[in-house]
Amino acid sequence: MNGAIAYFNQAGISTDANNGISGSLSMLHDSGVSLTFATGTKDLKAQNRKDQQFMYGKIGYAVGLNALGPTRFSVDYGKYDDIAQDNDTMTSFGVQAVQDIDDVGASLYAGYRHYALDRTGSSFDDIYAVMTGARISF
Repeated sequence: MNGAIAYFNQAGISTDANNGISGSLSMLHDSGVSLTFATGTKDLKAQNRKDQQFMYGKIGYAVGLNALGPTRFSVDYGKYDDIAQDNDTMTSFGVQAVQDIDDVGASLYAGYRHYALDRTGSSFDDIYAVMTGARISF
């Protein structure tokens, strides 16, 4: 289990924020199941602006499906409030897969992500993203 907490005070150097706090906690079980949770808030300088807030969670599973190396799957969800303006709510949902190739120090990955923004008085199209790639470590 790993965790971290952070506090920042930008009152004298930032034009938009006074201070904020965030934290995260991640756990990996021997079964291959992993969990991550993060949350945070930022106090804005602008009068009558709500504090920005976010929450994020992820569940993953690592399994040995083949002789190449571990195969990892994950699903995550994030909710972000009042980031660009008051009463905004942005959500993000993702599904990912990674196949390690141990013999050459490489990984192949693929992911899908959906973004949605709700703003009073406005209508935005959702964004759908697909990504694939490779990482080589040397």
